[in-house]
Amino acid sequence: MILRIIIVIAICIASFAVRGLDWEVTPTQCIVNSTDELCQSDVLINISKMGKSAVCLYADKNLVECFENQHAVTTRIPLQISAKVILELINEEGIVVKSLVIEYTLIKPKRRRVRLPWSVF
Repeated sequence: MILRIIIVIAICIASFAVRGLDWEVTPTQCIVNSTDELCQSDVLINISKMGKSAVCLYADKNLVECFENQHAVTTRIPLQISAKVILELINEEGIVVKSLVIEYTLIKPKRRRVRLPWSVF
């Protein structure tokens, strides 16, 4: 019984340490000219306030990199996408701590004015 209480307290402390975690991801959009174009971009990720917990970075459920026993991390990830991508930080227990969607955005063509605007003179 006491062992169970200690384990629960340890898990609570570990999850509390990860809750304070901050991250900054740039860019959050990938802009393309046409729908058949593949968007290539380097995504810069800054993770801070990690504490002693270990977290792993996933892109669309695929493991990218794990970080442990670091207070702050800066990493650059090359992405090639043709649709939106979900980035997730997942802790040791498998809980999603942070999540962000990198949007795949199509540039809309500008409309040209067909005729000239009115003029009095």
